[in-house]
Amino acid sequence: MNKAQGALCLVALGLAALAAPASAAFCTPTVLAANAACWPKPHDIAKYTKKLTNTTFHVAGQSPDFVTLTAATNLLKMAQPSLVVVPGTEADLSATVKFATNHRLQLAVRCSGHDFNGRSAGSGTLQINMVALSSVTYDATAQTVTVGGGATWGQVYGLLKPLGRIAVGPNYRTVCVSGCTLGGCHSPVSRQFGLGIDNVASLRLALYNGTIVVASPTTRPWLFNALLGSGANSFGVVVSMVLKTHAAPPKLVRWAFSLPVAPPANATDKTSFTTNMLFNRTWVKAIPATFTAYLTAGAGRIAGEWLYHGVDPEGEGMDFMRPLMALPGYENRGVTNFTSVGDYADAGFNPAAWIQRRLLTNVLAPDSQAFLDTLNAIFTSNPNATMSLFFTYGGQAARGTVGSVPGDMRSGLFQLIFGAAWIDPAEDLGRLAGFANTTAAWFARAPNTYNNQYVSHARIGPVADWKKRFFGDYDALMSAKRATDPCNQFVAEYGVGYDAPNATAAAYGATRSHLTWCSICSHTLGAMPELAIQPVSSACLGRMPLAGYVRSHSSMHSTHTCPLEFVGLDSCLGFVGAAAAAAQAAGS
Repeated sequence: MNKAQGALCLVALGLAALAAPASAAFCTPTVLAANAACWPKPHDIAKYTKKLTNTTFHVAGQSPDFVTLTAATNLLKMAQPSLVVVPGTEADLSATVKFATNHRLQLAVRCSGHDFNGRSAGSGTLQINMVALSSVTYDATAQTVTVGGGATWGQVYGLLKPLGRIAVGPNYRTVCVSGCTLGGCHSPVSRQFGLGIDNVASLRLALYNGTIVVASPTTRPWLFNALLGSGANSFGVVVSMVLKTHAAPPKLVRWAFSLPVAPPANATDKTSFTTNMLFNRTWVKAIPATFTAYLTAGAGRIAGEWLYHGVDPEGEGMDFMRPLMALPGYENRGVTNFTSVGDYADAGFNPAAWIQRRLLTNVLAPDSQAFLDTLNAIFTSNPNATMSLFFTYGGQAARGTVGSVPGDMRSGLFQLIFGAAWIDPAEDLGRLAGFANTTAAWFARAPNTYNNQYVSHARIGPVADWKKRFFGDYDALMSAKRATDPCNQFVAEYGVGYDAPNATAAAYGATRSHLTWCSICSHTLGAMPELAIQPVSSACLGRMPLAGYVRSHSSMHSTHTCPLEFVGLDSCLGFVGAAAAAAQAAGS
């Protein structure tokens, strides 16, 4: 095809795209998908399935295992997809994502389904279940583990245990590796080795049009930083991750205990666990990085566990524990030795108990004695105050610079968590009303929240400051979003691009060039673009197609390069790649 023919083709595609309704939303049928007017027609589906080699389909109302595949862990979040696709190969995954984008089908991506906020589901969506892409392999030379997008932390822990290695993951084995990591992922060993995002070497991501790209500190670092901490379903589908590993400690030691909020009235020693230690900034900052704590306050006592994951439990471990054990009213609830992080994650975990109606919210305690004084005043006036405190921050987690998590996930002292779980739907309204008050009160006291441990609900009310509460630099995140997901195909509640319209050029208030592009990519025109992400010098941008849209991203790079170059457009748009290459070869 010559340049003149290519130009005519561009005009034709542009006119077809502009004639289509740019504001058309996703097709998310509330009836059986096959009966919905917007759902792909049988010949479209046949064309798509013909390309697949190892994929299964599960249709709502028809497939006997549909309920099992879509089972929710939070019975308050029961949204059901219209179709579940289980891709068995990366090529099938790419074809599925491209098919969904081409037909305006909203995507949800499920790994383990552990997310209490239901971001792995959605009414009327096409849900990609990643369970068949869950391989886990160890590279002894690099001391890394490569994890498929559907793998769980239990698989990782199980592989690494006999090798004497550990990876930085949560204290529940059923959690999905990619889901936890994309949110930031605090761990029982984060104070020693950093957050989960600090331990990612690279990842591979399937974009809206099926293209699989690599992101790492040296390859597309802007995308790497955006993904790590942005949360689930914001940029694409994680195909795999490469994670760093560390030498496992010889054993993990857990001291379980309980202490009164205030010293007993008859105690000679009036040292208070809350006033003198827990809510004393100097004491908290001095906790060794080899210790993590999970505490729960209620009924006048604070109970929980201190977990030691260093190499000297009898020396360093006991040096820290002795002053705690000497406090008035200290109750020893047992000392347990674990041979690995995986064994600790297994201890006492009952997955069936998690399937309840559940609310969850949290705030990250800022590094401020004034905030701790507020907490202490609450417990002084009400010793029965109920909350959980996770001391998984600080230490090495505070030194990390990777990712887009909110500031206090780095510099904060600990996390305060408030939760409720019940079975009877008759309790819903009362529980929600109380939780709305709790959430509002604590959100007013602290500016940051860990998105992976928050459950939203209409009766709790909107999170007005969600862009600052859940993320770091939201503007940088949106720059990456525009570059990799121009039609906002991947969207989750309070995720990046959540408040932008979906599958429409109006999503970013863009130029006419972007309008044409976004309409093309979200309509069935038979020629989906193949996207390539390459640095492009700013001097070349004026000669690039869709230059107005491309130039809009250059501000995110200090070197004035642009992350997105529309090259290799298949069929009639193929000439664009050659034109761009020629422009660069001309010395720009």
